[in-house]
Amino acid sequence: MFTRRVRCRVLALIVACAMPLASASAAVEGFDVSDLVRSLLPSVVNILRVQYEPALDANGKPLADGTLVRKEAQGTGFIIDDQGTILTNRHVTDGAAQLYVTLYEGTRLQAALLYRSPDLDLTMLRVRSTVPLTPIKWGDSDAMQPGMTVIAIGNPLGFGFTVTHGIVSATDRDIKETAVDSFIQVDASINPGNSGGPLFNIHGEVVGMNTALQTVDDMGGSVGLNFSIPGNDLQFVVNQLKQYGKVRLGATGLVTQNLNQDMADAVGLPRPEGVVIAYIPPGTPAADSKLQVGDIILQVAGRDVPNVRRLTRTTGALDIGTTAPFLVLRDGARLTIPVKIGEAASSADPANRLMIDAKPTPRMLRPDLGLAIATVTDANRSAYGIPAGVSGAVVTGVMANTMADDIGIATGDVVLRINDREITSMATLRDAVANARAGGRPSMMVLVLDHHGTHWMAVPVPPPT
Repeated sequence: MFTRRVRCRVLALIVACAMPLASASAAVEGFDVSDLVRSLLPSVVNILRVQYEPALDANGKPLADGTLVRKEAQGTGFIIDDQGTILTNRHVTDGAAQLYVTLYEGTRLQAALLYRSPDLDLTMLRVRSTVPLTPIKWGDSDAMQPGMTVIAIGNPLGFGFTVTHGIVSATDRDIKETAVDSFIQVDASINPGNSGGPLFNIHGEVVGMNTALQTVDDMGGSVGLNFSIPGNDLQFVVNQLKQYGKVRLGATGLVTQNLNQDMADAVGLPRPEGVVIAYIPPGTPAADSKLQVGDIILQVAGRDVPNVRRLTRTTGALDIGTTAPFLVLRDGARLTIPVKIGEAASSADPANRLMIDAKPTPRMLRPDLGLAIATVTDANRSAYGIPAGVSGAVVTGVMANTMADDIGIATGDVVLRINDREITSMATLRDAVANARAGGRPSMMVLVLDHHGTHWMAVPVPPPT
């Protein structure tokens, strides 16, 4: 299962297995929100991560023949546009050999990794779907206050599309995950598997991404201390990627530190507020300003900066190349000093970029669905591990940007039937597709044997070529 802990511990929220929808008829603040929840569910997706690890012998060492074991874990995500862009946590997708997304109405799609943030626990995926997608609406996470009602939807312990609600317990929580933590703390029940799922306000707008929970020792369940990345942080990343193809963060180059009460007393402040400049490296934007070592920065661009974390967040969100006013305390006087904003070194990180073209490649609509297949024989039965007695057509290849690729049919799967027709060769597959097209329905039923067993899937009928 996908879990990450920070003890009493913060536990990231992922697992393995799946089930149906929990009751969405709970009342929030005395009101029935079932209609609201019903409208939100299509924007949420379950995510399956597949990875392969070395099989171990009795002594815990990898087998000499290099045998791999397939492992699966599940998380949650949500759709942010009608082009198939999905947000989830980075720890949901790390190490994946394949990623699959299941929509609320049941369609299963293969997902491509679009962006993996080096700074936030955030990943962006891309899917292609013939089923219309329902994007979320963004809310203002800065407006969230303790006591406000929130709704979480996710895939806890693999049960899928589960709805919980609660209130905001606190904002701007630092759980020591990154240098810029500012989590929303909520008491809505969240468990492993909720990772990457949306946190909604009472208007049905996304104000956060459920990311971690505090747990006692190794119990692993929700104790009502749960943390979400603010939605405004997510929007900032999304907008930067749209504009630049990477995330560009503002920076000044300053080396600063937090004040304690003794330091505040020494400079005449009633309490620790602001950050003190410890060093101004040559060649940085700050070096070109009139800032001085020992200045205490109280505000940047009109926003309070009570600690280094808030200073980093505030300057990071400023436009690179602009000049921002820094309010500082120097020798008991308050001064406003203009500082030009430079670009943070992390912007040049090779990982900080879109991994594939942000515009999805047009799907190729082929009468063979994008599959290369061969009749099951004793030879390929052994090569692909096909059980004795199974007949059909084994998939020997899947062409990229095709329907078969989208829905996650893989090499080694066996196509058994299309609608009522048995499949044993490429000719029978093409005939079955043509017959389905003649029936006039938009989709056809395809019976496939894969590592999960035998199951049906609905596949769009390609147009004639």
